[in-house]
Amino acid sequence: MEQGILLLIATGLSWVIIGIVISRSSAKGWNLDRIQAGAALLILLGSFILFPFLAGAEAVPPSPSVVISLLFAGIANYMAFLMMNRAMKSGHNGIVWSLVQSALIWPFLMGILFFGVECTLSRICGVLLILAGILVAGLVRNGSVGGWKEWLPAALAAFALAGLSQCLANLPSYLGGGEFSSVAKAAALQLGTLVAFGVLLCLRRTRPKEKTAWMPILALAGATVIPQYFLFYRGLDLLAAQGAGAIGYPIVLGSCIAGFSLYSAFILHERVTAASAGSIFFCLVGIVIIAC
Repeated sequence: MEQGILLLIATGLSWVIIGIVISRSSAKGWNLDRIQAGAALLILLGSFILFPFLAGAEAVPPSPSVVISLLFAGIANYMAFLMMNRAMKSGHNGIVWSLVQSALIWPFLMGILFFGVECTLSRICGVLLILAGILVAGLVRNGSVGGWKEWLPAALAAFALAGLSQCLANLPSYLGGGEFSSVAKAAALQLGTLVAFGVLLCLRRTRPKEKTAWMPILALAGATVIPQYFLFYRGLDLLAAQGAGAIGYPIVLGSCIAGFSLYSAFILHERVTAASAGSIFFCLVGIVIIAC
């Protein structure tokens, strides 16, 4: 179980880059549709190339339920990023980011309500502390935000879509998909992203005029591919095998918030306040408690 926890903490730290890409996309006017599709295409191609080497000679064929679950997880994740980007354009990035990350509560509840995950007091306290850290992180970057009608509906839509994506991505670990290669899981997830991109592209009457931004594509692909190939699914599978699958996403997202706070303090040299220190404290203590 300890190995699974460490793998998911490493995943959360790598996801800090994803948050930076989405935030900078809204600030610089980058086309997030193309960024997501470009990163998904790179990851999908990498999956096909690396599958014979990383899947192993005795790779288990995926069941239809696993493939469908991951396909729709990719679609929901794609739409969640678009809604988050839209909310960040007119609302405050910190508030939007914190609200969407709070979607971790859905896979936690799914494991308890439908898959017999034990609901212990320590796990409840750990999740509450991580949620507190996420909300405090939003206050760190909070300023005067007006016109909530312009960003709150999109933020709530992103919250719902992110929760759906997390539940669907967590589902294979409960459905006997633990033996299904992580490389193949990543491919199925990214295929869902490309399906969503293609459908929306066909529905749009006008084509975006922005130039393709390759640096964020590479950054998003890199921050996604390593966790999906080597860390994320393996960590979820290890926890699910121990009857603790519901704590997977709380650990990942708590690590992500703590990592972003440290990045802001030591790389961006942002002023460390009581709120920022409290955010790191709540998230890290929550991770420790939920893992006990």
